[in-house]
Amino acid sequence: MRLLRLLPFVFLLVLLYGCAEEKDFPEAQSYPIIRTLEAIPDSIGTIVRGQIVRLGREPVTEYGFEYSAFGDTKKVTKQVVGTTASTGEYEAKLNNNLVKGYTYTLRAYAKHGQNTTYGTSLSFKSQSTAIPAIHSFSPKAAEDNRTVTIYGKNFGEESYLVKVTIGDAKADVMSVHRDSVIIRTPIVPYSGSFPLSMTVRGEHVTAKEQFEIIGPHISHLSASSGRPGDELIIYGKNLSYSGFGTYVTIGGQTANILSQTNTSIRVRVPMGTPNTYDRALSVSVYRSSKTAVLPYSYTLQSGFTAASSLPTTTGVSSTRLPSFVAEGKAFFFSFDRVISHTIASSLWKNEGMFPGIHKYNSIFERVGDKGYLIGGRNGNMFYGDVWEYDYRQNTWTKLKSLPFAVHSATSFVLNGKIHFFGGQNSSSTVKVWQYDPATETVVALNNFPVSTSGGYSFESNGTVYVMLGIVLWAYNAQQDSWSQKASLPGLSSFTNTQAYTYQNEGYAIALRDEYALYRYDAIKNGWTKVAWYPGCTSTATFYGFASEDRLYIGTVGSCSYTLYSYEEP
Repeated sequence: MRLLRLLPFVFLLVLLYGCAEEKDFPEAQSYPIIRTLEAIPDSIGTIVRGQIVRLGREPVTEYGFEYSAFGDTKKVTKQVVGTTASTGEYEAKLNNNLVKGYTYTLRAYAKHGQNTTYGTSLSFKSQSTAIPAIHSFSPKAAEDNRTVTIYGKNFGEESYLVKVTIGDAKADVMSVHRDSVIIRTPIVPYSGSFPLSMTVRGEHVTAKEQFEIIGPHISHLSASSGRPGDELIIYGKNLSYSGFGTYVTIGGQTANILSQTNTSIRVRVPMGTPNTYDRALSVSVYRSSKTAVLPYSYTLQSGFTAASSLPTTTGVSSTRLPSFVAEGKAFFFSFDRVISHTIASSLWKNEGMFPGIHKYNSIFERVGDKGYLIGGRNGNMFYGDVWEYDYRQNTWTKLKSLPFAVHSATSFVLNGKIHFFGGQNSSSTVKVWQYDPATETVVALNNFPVSTSGGYSFESNGTVYVMLGIVLWAYNAQQDSWSQKASLPGLSSFTNTQAYTYQNEGYAIALRDEYALYRYDAIKNGWTKVAWYPGCTSTATFYGFASEDRLYIGTVGSCSYTLYSYEEP
């Protein structure tokens, strides 16, 4: 009964709306009608179709599809199909931001004015994973442990599924977004340009440009050779670094950095070792974990030149070789024989056996045209015998012995007489003795200031000097007195030092520390390094002599028999 009463009202409503025209609903006319038709997944993407059923009063400025992982409406991917629309169906191939096995929600859309109209939603399950693409990265070059942003698409959102490498080195992935990945560059010992590659969910992609790992690079040097103590400028790029310290080596020896910029480093050339002199060495710049090398680019000059090699057939059996020079030859006494070296031809010769008691640490000096051998030691015995050596005839003559025995004394020749002191002496270790070969007599002079053993002497500008270790003493012959002069700088007082007279100047070389050859300036009372011994020095003792134009120095021991020459520049 109640239903019958309502029928007139229902009929009236139907009549009213049935007679209404489209113009009576202007808001409905302004919106287009959009439908989402279907999604067809396959192994390379998903084909989707939509339809513009009717255009509204406002023109459509963009249409296409939007999709997102099921349940995640915040991360929406849009694929635009067109910007001017007409009624009818349209389709697209979805490739971006899809992961195989994931379910997605799809809607067709159309933009008109300030509004967007959507079709109904439908879901599909992807059968493919979108391939990532790298568009660019910034910065293009960086040092180790720096952040770099990679731009592109299809990177996903899960950082654990993204791997980035620069060359063969793995970079740390800091954060991942669909279109960008932030990494931290790896710490590696090299520099240069390398491929930047990314793997996302098993899909691999490499950027078109290479990424530069910034590190030091050496282009050239200010000089190709030099000596220890010289200044050298290393030119290049990326040489300065504000993080870990920079250091430089030449031939493996650390050079002191005097100043540096990003394009140059000024260093002090270091001392070498016997196996680094007079050969091409590599120059290296170490900066953080990076190393730049300019191979075989710098020759460390010793100042010496190899002159000859002492043959083992000469029978040298003593490491202390007293010597003198006469008529173009150097003569050495070695325990039981005389060995000669012809300077012009570099010929070594065993001159024959000594007829007396074989001994070492003897005095061997030349006066006039004869050599004189005084004292010496054999085992626990030491002697005071005196022998005259005729180096022209290669003969020996025994002279009157000293009234005492002596060995390891310091000796020099002055005014035709042989002076000696120190060492082991059965009479006095501080008394200075003067031996006259003409009369075969010995007289005592004033004492030397200290007790000593095994010193060496040289003569400069008419004054005799004696080196005892690194300490230098000058002899005043008129007053028969001694005065101490400048010691060799920077060396231990126990350094074994030998001295030579060359071109009326004194030279000394020490068998310790830098193995440097020093020249003594008698006027300034100072020493200057002029060369560095390039030969092996292990378990060895220096010997040497001087000709008119060169100083010759070598070692006798277990590792080297090369004789080197030094010529004053």
